[in-house]
Amino acid sequence: MGAHSFLHKIVTDDPKGTYEHLVKEAYYYHGHDSYNGTISTTSGLKKHSMGFDTDEQVDAWLNTDEPWDLTEKWGACKYVQYPETKKVAFFGWAAE
Repeated sequence: MGAHSFLHKIVTDDPKGTYEHLVKEAYYYHGHDSYNGTISTTSGLKKHSMGFDTDEQVDAWLNTDEPWDLTEKWGACKYVQYPETKKVAFFGWAAE
């Protein structure tokens, strides 16, 4: 089986609650198969801190290979908060 990357950018004050909602939504729409190719195949949530000064720096970083090198199939979903807005980017690898 393989894996593919995912990225969800959402405005939220509650990253943990939003992650849990995304997982429940993935189960609803894609089932409980452990290879369904969604965020539900991750094992929890972990904050990634990089010290970004602007939202543009976060977006530029997300367009590199580095975020995907920091995550792994079956590993935790990582998230980074944008410094200028309430946007949060959830990223990682989904098992399929």
